[in-house]
Amino acid sequence: ATDAFLFACERVNAPDVDRAALQAHANGATGIVEILAVSDAPGKQHELISVTVDNPAAERQGGMFSLPNADLSVLDRAAFTARFGLPAGAPTDLRFAAVVFSVRNADVTSRLLAANSIQHDIAGNDIVVQPAPGQGAAFIFRETK
Repeated sequence: ATDAFLFACERVNAPDVDRAALQAHANGATGIVEILAVSDAPGKQHELISVTVDNPAAERQGGMFSLPNADLSVLDRAAFTARFGLPAGAPTDLRFAAVVFSVRNADVTSRLLAANSIQHDIAGNDIVVQPAPGQGAAFIFRETK
């Protein structure tokens, strides 16, 4: 893959600190639900990713990889555009295109984005913020219960 790279790391002996301030967001985000990648050949990328996540069976799960704290999905460009109404960009072997955040209340998040003049659209139950110039990834907010 020329537009993305994969790595794994583990924090051994993580310090026991209060992370509350780091995890409280005005937009109501409570975590990452899904990471979305696009590929012109998703099947070819499934093998690479299944090795990276150390789960050989993951290759057969239709492009969805369950990670410890989020899912990773690999879609072809047409499926990505159909799902979120976003352009998928130029042809690519693998490019990370969006991050889906869980939020407590979609209305609160939508009002906050509007109050801060952040353009957003609705795609199904998702609030979609297109990538800012130079950012590279869309931010998608999804209300979860």
